[in-house]
Amino acid sequence: MGIFTKIISAGAAAGFLVKKRFKITGLILNSVANKIYRNHPSMAERLQPIINSSFFVKITNLPFNVFFTIEEKGVAVKALHNSEQPTADLTISSDLTSLVNIFEGDEDGDKLFFSRKLQINGNSEALVTLRNAIDSQDINIVEEISAPFKIFANPAKSVINKLKRHVC
Repeated sequence: MGIFTKIISAGAAAGFLVKKRFKITGLILNSVANKIYRNHPSMAERLQPIINSSFFVKITNLPFNVFFTIEEKGVAVKALHNSEQPTADLTISSDLTSLVNIFEGDEDGDKLFFSRKLQINGNSEALVTLRNAIDSQDINIVEEISAPFKIFANPAKSVINKLKRHVC
C-alpha cells in the first residue's frame, strides 16, 4: 500500500471515528434527557404544549452542538458536529457552563441574555414553555446520571463531578 493510500485510509478512519463520537455522545444525551423526562412527570406535563417543537443548542466551547425535539413520550436528542446547522424552532447559544447552570437553576437566563453570554433566536413561546418546565423542577444532572449505577452511584458521582469541573 502506497503512502497516499495510507493517508487516505487514515483520514477516512479518523472521519468515521469523529462521526461515531458524536453519535455516541448523542445516545448518551438522549438517554439522560429521557431519564429526566420520566423522573419528572410534572415537567413532562408542562412540555406538552410544545410537542414537536425543535431546539438547536449551540455550545460555544465544545466541538458539538445539541439538537432536540420534544415528543409526546420523551425527548429526541442528537449531538451534531459544529458544522451542522439544522433548522429549528428555537436556537440557543452559550458556553457549556452557562447552559448547565441555567438548567440546574444556578444561573439566571435573563441575566445571561442581557449580558450577551446567551443568545436566543426563534419561537419565544417555545422558549418560555421550556424554561418554565425546567424551572418548575429541582434537577441535579449529577444525581440523574449517577442514580442508575446503584451501589456504584457514589464513585460515578465522583467521576461525573470531575468531568463537570473539567468541562465546565
